[in-house]
Amino acid sequence: MGRLQLLVTWCIICCLFGCIEYDGGFPLTEKIPVVNGVLMADSVIAVQLSWSGHPDSTRFEPIGDARVELFENDESLGLAKEWNPGNYRLPHLASANKHYRLSVSAPQGIAMSAEDFVPQKPDMTCTLIRKDEWGENVFELEVSALPDPISALYIYAYSPNEDGSWEQSDMYYCNSPLADSFNRAHNSMGPDGFSYSFDLFVRCPAEGFINGKGSLLLAADANRIQVIAVSETFDLYYKAAFWQRYYDPEIQLPFTWQAIHLPSNIEGGAGLFAGMFVVEFDLSQPEVAEN
Repeated sequence: MGRLQLLVTWCIICCLFGCIEYDGGFPLTEKIPVVNGVLMADSVIAVQLSWSGHPDSTRFEPIGDARVELFENDESLGLAKEWNPGNYRLPHLASANKHYRLSVSAPQGIAMSAEDFVPQKPDMTCTLIRKDEWGENVFELEVSALPDPISALYIYAYSPNEDGSWEQSDMYYCNSPLADSFNRAHNSMGPDGFSYSFDLFVRCPAEGFINGKGSLLLAADANRIQVIAVSETFDLYYKAAFWQRYYDPEIQLPFTWQAIHLPSNIEGGAGLFAGMFVVEFDLSQPEVAEN
């Protein structure tokens, strides 16, 4: 073995040991104000304010005594009241196809703003096709009108628990080209006719629907389907957040991991202020459910 080969081998060994010794810690950064605000049609408008923290944290320091004003189509809805530390709420229901703007000011020089819209309700039906021998129900979701400017549809499925609550499915089967492949895996163990599985949900980007129309077959061990139509702001944030949380250092090699940037539409801070419309189908009794 020549000197060059020895040098290359030594460098590789040093790099591997360097990766093994890395403890995966996150560097400390300056705290910034964060907004958590999801506008859901026909639901009370609520906003949460907090300071940023460690990515592994489950609790964040709330921002209290803030002035939180909301506007609907440029008309003020008034000031939100702080009903819990860092949680602000207005006795007003968000409406579909309307534009909303947020203005926040608080001590320590906090000044934030954001804006987005609440999508219109998509026109769709969901039909229970059959029950597979493995236990999964096969559904057909048909979209006959997808209003602009919806960015994507997120599909979830739920099954009932004995206590009356609902449990979200963690795996879905779908072969449709309408489904985004970013959380897809080849899976030959699924129901007949399906060769791909999806983790946690199925995302269908709006551009895949021709003239706002399309249909897909979906299989899951569930009998309630929930479809969320989201704005582009919500879509970009949620997809990036999924990738960030999906990364598991016990599975992926540390030197192959890349930091996931979370997009934000908050001026003067970070976070999310975005709209969505939720449509649910309960297929526990009828064969066809209308939204």
